[in-house]
Order: sequence, then structure tokens, then C-alpha cells
Amino acid sequence: MVKWMSEKHSKSQALVEFAIIIPFALLALTAIIEFGYAFYTWVAIGEVTRIGTRYAVTGQYDPQYCPAAAAALTSATWPTLVADDLTVNEDGSAGTADCVVPSSVDDFEEKTAALQDWARMPSTRDAAMNGGAIGLLFDPGVSGDYIQFLSNPAPRDGLLPNDGFKDNYRGDPTANGYISINICSNRAGVGFDPAAHYYNNQTTSNDAHFLGVCVANNEFMDDAGGPGDRIRLTVTYNHPLIIPFFQALWPHLKLSHTQDAIVEKFRTARLSGLSSGISVLATWSPTPLPPTDTPTSTPTNTATSTPPPCAESNGTGLLARFYAFVGDETTDTWSNLVYTRIDPMVDFNWGGASPAPGVPGTDFRVLWSGQVYPPYPGDYQFFTISDDGVRLSIDGDPSVISNWTNHSSTRDTSLSIHLDCGPHIIILQYFQGSDSAEIHLGWQNGNIGEMLPIPQQYLVPDAVTPEPTSTYVTPTPTRTSTRTQTPTPTSTRTPTLYLSPTITRTPTNTLPPTNTPIPTNTLPPTNTPIPTNTSPPTNTPLPTHALPPTNTPLPTATITPRPTCGISSDAGGCTPVP
Repeated sequence: MVKWMSEKHSKSQALVEFAIIIPFALLALTAIIEFGYAFYTWVAIGEVTRIGTRYAVTGQYDPQYCPAAAAALTSATWPTLVADDLTVNEDGSAGTADCVVPSSVDDFEEKTAALQDWARMPSTRDAAMNGGAIGLLFDPGVSGDYIQFLSNPAPRDGLLPNDGFKDNYRGDPTANGYISINICSNRAGVGFDPAAHYYNNQTTSNDAHFLGVCVANNEFMDDAGGPGDRIRLTVTYNHPLIIPFFQALWPHLKLSHTQDAIVEKFRTARLSGLSSGISVLATWSPTPLPPTDTPTSTPTNTATSTPPPCAESNGTGLLARFYAFVGDETTDTWSNLVYTRIDPMVDFNWGGASPAPGVPGTDFRVLWSGQVYPPYPGDYQFFTISDDGVRLSIDGDPSVISNWTNHSSTRDTSLSIHLDCGPHIIILQYFQGSDSAEIHLGWQNGNIGEMLPIPQQYLVPDAVTPEPTSTYVTPTPTRTSTRTQTPTPTSTRTPTLYLSPTITRTPTNTLPPTNTPIPTNTLPPTNTPIPTNTSPPTNTPLPTHALPPTNTPLPTATITPRPTCGISSDAGGCTPVP
């Protein structure tokens, strides 16, 4: 009976344990599936960004978007753009909507470039989606209408709080499956809007925040850039969670990825006619004077227009001081210095990571200072790409660049500044408030083109302040001074304490000072010959036979205290032994 009950109890216990464990096992399994799919989605978003960027820099486009491009760009300036695109081609063939305006039309180069750049934007989006979005659960119904968005740009009026921003055709960034692909460039008059923009004015929801809002010619409009321009592709995707348990906690994960690139010189051959090799060969014909006149004139012009280069500089970078916020960007006084170093160039994209040891990933400031040496005398334009605030001062002018606000990645360009050969004081201030951290410093000039970042050889840092080194150097000598306490082993004088055992001379019954050899442990005291002179009294053992005379203790008593008092140096003297 007992055995049967024991077996029944064991089976019941196993069922209870299994019932307890199985929910946790299922939860762990679903978590592995959920996070595994989320990781795949993150990799896919990066692939979408990479493929789209590679397509955008080639200058390719899909001709199917040319009619929409011509319709969208038709304006008071170009009222016949649709007809211009359909004009008969150079070879006499029938004109088609191919974003190529024949040379027989006025301003054909500008019109062709505008049509192709417009068509490149939806073509880039298609290439990115077709090449990397496989397996993503995106929903076109909540992702907006990109063609309508490009065809109906909202004007930027500069009035707060939203600058005239409209979320028409942009989609709903709070919905599951939302995906957005935006492209912006550093072309003149183009850049990211520093203000934050939200869907349906939901300014308190980060989920409703539109990322990568571009402004082109005072319109909320994407821009694919031209040959040699820098572009940035921003991909945003709301990854829906597939497990009901996790959907109750987070309906989706907002994933975002960006990538920068330089547009290739794809339009040079099309517009300059370099494909006509015969015209180049014709310059080798032996016609006498006219060809010789033109080469001689061009070198003289270039020689006179190109200034001599400045003396070569061997810079090492700029002095960088990292500060943690005390207050915020408007009240902080640059008082909490955390770290100092020399940065060869200002070209950083830290994301959310710490920029230096001991510096937090957010709420920090950086001050770069030193001198900049131009390679040629002339007019320069400085520019920064920053997220968040930035200020640039050249030779004490604080207004070169001033965008001291919280904003996403934004390019700011200064007016032309004339720089002669030699050093010019440069101070770059930067603060990071939240989200991603990024700062780049570049310049451009007619002789060197655009440089991003400014190379190290043109930057010389300020002298590093000595305070950090002094605070660490001075303590070490004070610590070594404590070794002066090591002479305290002068307490070796304590061997003189061994003299105090002379009190043990009370065993004067054995008058032979055989106890005196004990101090031979302290060999230095044995050098005192005085005790050795007492060795003759070793003959006194003969009187020891006459122990009865009590007079003998008297002399021993009088003798022993005197040397003891003579040896002691205490102010209180000594007490004779009774």
C-alpha cells in the first residue's frame, strides 16, 4: 500500500513539475524566435541602405519615372518641360519621355539634369526595396506615396513650430510595417531641417518622429545630389513583433539606418561632349597658327590665376577638451572638464557610444582649438556636418558657423572667408544632447576643391594645459618622503634595552659574571672593554667560600646601582636595589 502511494505521488509530482516548466520553456523558445527575426530584420535594413546608396551614386534612373518628373518640374520657368522631353532626338528618331532633352532646346543641359535627378529618387527607392527588403513585413498602405510626395513638396515658411511642414504622402511612422527611404545631399541650398517634425502633431511621441527630413530650395523635398555631391540615405522601418505576448508590450521596434557616399561624376561625359573623340583628334592636325595661339594663351591664364602655394605645414591636429554637462546647452559654462587629447582631424560619428574615457554617451561637449594653415592664400568656405549643436570661430569671429540647437545630422556652410598664408586661430564647439552623436569639419577652395575632413597637416593644436600632469606628478614625491620614516629603525637603539637586563645582576650569588656573555648577542656592546676589565674579579670566587660574612652583599649593593644610574639618561634618575 505504501509503495503504491509512493509511486502515485512520484507521478503526480512529475506532472506538476512539467506543468510549471513548460510555460517557461515555451516563453524561451518564442523569445529566441522573436529576437532572431528582429536581428535578421536589422541586417536586412542595413542591406537596404547599402544597396540604395550604391545605386544612388551611379546616377542611374528608371525612364518610367520621366513623365512624372517632367510633370512635377514644369513651372513658370520651364512651362514646356513635358514637350521638351518629347522633342525629336538628335538622330531624328521620335522623342520619348527619357529624361534627355535634345540640344536644340534652350537650357537643355539644365533641364536634362533636373529631370534625371528627380527620376533618380524613386528609382533609388525601388532598387533598395527590390534588393534588400526580402523577408520584411512592410505595409505599403501605411508607408506613404513617394511619387506624390515628390510631386507636391510643401514650402518651408520658417514659422515655428513646424516651418510649414506637412506630413501628406509621408505615411504613418507610428504604424506597424511602416518603411521610409529618404535621400538628401549637400548641394547648395539643400540640407537636413534642424527642427524636429512629427506625424499628426504628436510632438510628445518619439514614435511619431520623422527621420531624415530634407529641405531643398526652401521646400520639404528630397534631393539625390549631383556629380561630386555628398548624399545620405536614411531608412526607417517599424518591425512588427510576431509573438502575441511581446505585441502587448511593444507593438513594433523602430529600426533606422543611414549611410553616406559621394556621387560619381556620371554626368560629365554627357554634358561636356567628351564622347566625341574625333573633335579631340582634330587638334593634332598640322594647321599652323590658330592651334598654336590657343595653347599659348591658356597656360598664361592658368598661371596668373593660380596663386603660389603657402609654405608646407606639418600639423598634428587640434587640441580636444571633453566636458560633461553641468546644466544644459544653454546654461553650461564649460566647467566640468573630463578628458583632454589631440585629435588629428575632426571626423567622428560616435552614434550613442562614449567619445572618450570617462565621457558619457550623451550630454557632453567638446571644444577643439588650435591654428589652421591654408595650403593656398584665397577665399575658403568652412562647413560642418553635426548632430547636435555646433559653433565655429575663425580668427575671433564667432559667426562663421552657428547652429547651437538640438538637431539631426545637418550640414552648415559658412560664407567665404579670405585666408592668407600662415596660422589662423580656429575654435570649434560642439554639444551632444541625445540620440546619435556626429561631428565633421571640412573646407573648400578653388585650388584644392572640397576636403572633408580638413587634413591633419593643416591643423596645429593649442598647447596642452599642464594641470593634469601636475596633479599626478606632485603626489609621488610626497609618498617617497614617507620613506624618511624608515630611519625609524633607529629603534635598533632598543638593544640598549638589553642593558636593562643588568638588573638580573641580582644573581650576584654567582659573582662570576658569567651572565655577561649573554650580551654577546649584541656584539657592538661587547666591544666595551669595561666589562672585560671586570674579568679579574673572577678570582673573587674564593671569597665565596666565606659566604657567612654578610658584609659582602653591601659592596655588591653599592656597586650595582651606580653603574645603573650612570648608564641611564632618564631625568628621573634611578632607584638603588634594596
